[in-house]
Amino acid sequence: MTKKSADLSQQIKFLKGIAFFNDFDDHELNQFLSVSKWLKVARGTMIIEENTVEKVFYILVRGEVSVFKDTGGGNTVELTRLATGDCFGEMALLGEIRRTAGVAASSDCFILRVEPEIINRSNVFLQLKFYKRFCEIMVSRLEQANRRMAESRPTEIEAEAPPTSLAPPPPLHDLETEMAPAKKRSPRPQAKGKKTVTPSGNPPLPGKKERISASRIRRRIDPDQPLPVNPVVARKINPFLNGQTTNTRLFTDLIYQDPVLSFKILKITNSSLYRRSCEIITVPHAIIAVGINVVQEVVAKAISDGSGTVPFSAAPGLAKSFWRHSVVVAKIADLLKEVIRINIASDVYLAGLLHDLGMLVLDPIEPAFYPNIRQPSEHLVELSDAEAEHIGVDHGQAGQWFTEKCGISAAYQNVMRFHHNPLAARENIILVALVSLANCFAAAREECVGAPTLRETEPINCPAWRQLKEEHPPFAEVNVADFSQMIEGEIKKAWPEIDPGF
Repeated sequence: MTKKSADLSQQIKFLKGIAFFNDFDDHELNQFLSVSKWLKVARGTMIIEENTVEKVFYILVRGEVSVFKDTGGGNTVELTRLATGDCFGEMALLGEIRRTAGVAASSDCFILRVEPEIINRSNVFLQLKFYKRFCEIMVSRLEQANRRMAESRPTEIEAEAPPTSLAPPPPLHDLETEMAPAKKRSPRPQAKGKKTVTPSGNPPLPGKKERISASRIRRRIDPDQPLPVNPVVARKINPFLNGQTTNTRLFTDLIYQDPVLSFKILKITNSSLYRRSCEIITVPHAIIAVGINVVQEVVAKAISDGSGTVPFSAAPGLAKSFWRHSVVVAKIADLLKEVIRINIASDVYLAGLLHDLGMLVLDPIEPAFYPNIRQPSEHLVELSDAEAEHIGVDHGQAGQWFTEKCGISAAYQNVMRFHHNPLAARENIILVALVSLANCFAAAREECVGAPTLRETEPINCPAWRQLKEEHPPFAEVNVADFSQMIEGEIKKAWPEIDPGF
């Protein structure tokens, strides 16, 4: 391999670690690098000057920049700060528009400079991905502006960042360089000073001002982020990893007791590494497709990667309730499938097991939120609404984005996205309805993540019954009240088998 090709390979690898390029493949990144230029920018350098006309835009590959507005008299007001993965100057795509704000490097930065004319002459698929990403970014910024206006805080910018005077910075210089691998963005740092806690001992809930926009959360979701494995399951499965036990059936049963292990196996077996001709939607199918040795390696790595992750800020009992709830919903969903006699291609149990995976995805993004849901509060009436209010999106949306990036079956993505709102589902409707109902039945037995005040709709009032009646003709004439009561009786009888025991 020549030095030039090695440099290109390193640059492509580097870009893959940036949220902006999540959906780009190697070929597209190669095309993009051929029409862009690396810039190394020293701290304090002026990158964009306000009121100038310049038909280029920039992607911040590493570092932080300040976006500011001239207020006259030699003073400037900082509007916002952008970090790794953000873009700026994209209005140049629209034509001869004067720069509406200035941009300066707040730290040493690596930036990609792109000429819009070159992008417009490139492959149409590359153009579409760029414009899609820009649309997401602009919608996010519009959403933030609308929120500020709705909250009637015209001086919010000045309150968050006092006016500062910027000394004339040095000019911007081009530099072609080999890029070092980027570090993953860490969770938002906590404010310095005395730590604030609520009377329960938990950190206070984040408010509207602190929450992150939905588009930014989507970009920050890392498909390779480590997720915690239930330590009880990890201990039980260890003998299967070191060769002490070879019972494949028991090994599969243990994997099916943990959402992270099951998810990791689906992810790797559906990845481009194996290029399957058909989608893998169950763990047994995965074991047959790639072999028991590969699955053992995936399980061992998942346990190892997640061992350093403390779920839900170690809030007492919260992680346990999450793992119990996942298994209980899975088993009740499977029971519903059998009682209603529905034939469905997807693994109903697995759909139930994975339905709340988005909580583990959101937890490191806003670690102050979940420890509070164990305490009754007027701010926490319904979990999904509270997540959207205090974090920016609910765990259903986060789970769907996460598994979409990981190549997991669209059926399981739909379940994650719509299990709290089954009437909004347009695909895999019966699967979504079964998990939504199972979620309600589990919460009715107080097998829920959060305080009892956060319970779901009572099972008899769950809108998923309507979906079943419309999508499954044999169920159309069933009396929901009587059937719901019968299911509660079946769950009670089967509870010794449903209860996961941890």
